[in-house]
Amino acid sequence: MKNETLLLTESTLSFRKEHPEMIQLWERQIVEDTCNPDLHFCLYALENYIHLRAQLIASDYLYDFVLNAHIVHADWQSIYVQNGHTDAEAVELANQEILQIYAAINKNPLSEKDKVVTEILDKESKQ
Repeated sequence: MKNETLLLTESTLSFRKEHPEMIQLWERQIVEDTCNPDLHFCLYALENYIHLRAQLIASDYLYDFVLNAHIVHADWQSIYVQNGHTDAEAVELANQEILQIYAAINKNPLSEKDKVVTEILDKESKQ
């Protein structure tokens, strides 16, 4: 997967470097299922993008991707607030941006390993 597909932007790399303790806290929240609402959204919205989820699981990058998405989500919220939107509007607009990103990445071609994981996820979702 390419860096942009993994959401490894200047912003996410910089945040990760400057705030390793926050990254560790978010990782712990994901594992313990105690995420804040925005992180929870970034994690659970992936369930609707089975190909993307398969790619992330196959490359052992699911949680890192979610953390990157959470950082991007916060960046979008900040931009929308700066442009005059309320906090609630900014969250909803950031949610839509993340969903558009997920949808775009979800269309990427799958490797053979991704296809196997997709099959497993399909079977799990039908049970």
